[in-house]
Amino acid sequence: EGLLASPFIGRRQLYLSSEVPGFLPIVKTHSRDTEGLELIGEDGGTPIFIDLFNPGNDKHRHVGVFGTTRSGKSVLVGGILTQGLARNIPIVAIDYPKPDGSSTYTTYTWFMGHRGAYFDVGKESVNMFDRPNLKALPPDKQQERFEDYKDFLCSCLQVMVVGESHDILLNQTVRTFLYQTLNRFFGDREIISRYEAAEAGGLKSLAWQQMPTLKDFLQYFRSLIQQGFFDSFNASNNVLPLSGQSQSILTRALEQIALRLQYWTESRVGRAISFPSSVATNAGIIVLALRQISENEDAAILSLVAYAAALRRAMEFPISIFFIDESPILFKFPSIVRLVASIISNGAKSGVRVVLSAQDPNSIFNSEAGQQIFQNINTKFIGKIQQTAISSFVEILRYPLELIERCANFYPKRYGIYTQWLLDDNGTMTFCRRYTPIVELGLVANNSDEQEIRAQFLSAYPDKYEATSQFSRALAESIQSGKKLSIVAPNYLPQVEAA
Repeated sequence: EGLLASPFIGRRQLYLSSEVPGFLPIVKTHSRDTEGLELIGEDGGTPIFIDLFNPGNDKHRHVGVFGTTRSGKSVLVGGILTQGLARNIPIVAIDYPKPDGSSTYTTYTWFMGHRGAYFDVGKESVNMFDRPNLKALPPDKQQERFEDYKDFLCSCLQVMVVGESHDILLNQTVRTFLYQTLNRFFGDREIISRYEAAEAGGLKSLAWQQMPTLKDFLQYFRSLIQQGFFDSFNASNNVLPLSGQSQSILTRALEQIALRLQYWTESRVGRAISFPSSVATNAGIIVLALRQISENEDAAILSLVAYAAALRRAMEFPISIFFIDESPILFKFPSIVRLVASIISNGAKSGVRVVLSAQDPNSIFNSEAGQQIFQNINTKFIGKIQQTAISSFVEILRYPLELIERCANFYPKRYGIYTQWLLDDNGTMTFCRRYTPIVELGLVANNSDEQEIRAQFLSAYPDKYEATSQFSRALAESIQSGKKLSIVAPNYLPQVEAA
């Protein structure tokens, strides 16, 4: 184009507007949607849209994003999250960060200001007894959804009390006592007034610090024991006189509830969920960073709390997004696998769209509910993969070998700043490109050197928008030129004048 204009003037051909349609493509790449996340078809160069953001069964989809390190997974998912936030769709993400608590989406969430909340289990707290805000719904819907919320909260508490126990009678007894306590707890006038005052006062207000928590629930449960509520429960429900063995089960259940809930209010993970929330649980995007979680029991509770947050948002909005980053790491915990399988299976009813990110399908497929999960993921992105992973995609996803072999030769294109993908949209396979806005790329850049230099820009520029813009330009130049970011970055930092 440049050579046609200068230095040889007038070599470009002019066309009349009536002649232009002759250059437009007659055939274009198939796109199921007309809006949403935009990609460009490799053949034909026409747009392909992925719409997770509008209601309707034809729009409901769960997404899997697969690719090796530096294939562009985080940037692609970042595009989905940005589209969701722009449409006022709430997002809950589970992440497994570095030991210092930082992750791919730390800066992204911070950049969103009051619309983003980053929950680091090592530093923050999120109250598992937060109530969903149902004021926008009709009274009958409010009651129905609040009953759903109580039922799920009861399931969370049951897992905390009995874990993976196979004692059916004990499990049933514990659940009965927990549900009876929850009914009375949420019907108590003092508890209700504390909720209302906290919700009116807002995050970090004095009233907010008095919001009911797991500690209050435990105290309330103990007060019911002292009042003889559970002793009279048998008589008031016209149950036959209890045998010694049955009475032993009741006593054991009460002791188990009190003992285990006491443990959860004092453990490191328990403290993170038994205090008033220190992050905004009504933010547009909530990232829960499961830092230094090694026990399945801890992972189970935190994943349930994450699901509770997603469920609360799903109750308040017709559509919500639930995202799990680096899922193979988290999928080693059976509790998280069951959680994801449950959300994916029931997501259409509640409007929850699930997005999973992984390097290959092995760990997900071989997990406890892997087949169930894959059966419900109807949109898949396969980016650059390792040669050793080709067989996994062929055997597990049943993709033709010749298609997957092309994915092993994908490389991010430096000059155009785009990544290559094989899109499987409900069985329709298309090779396409994702052109990433450089600011979005700057926000989710996650190499240690990139994070370090980005921090320098945020310190050097008082305005976060200018800092992000300048860093993104430096990153784009580094990618396109092939030079190290540390060499390019000083040209975009404010210059200090010599005295």
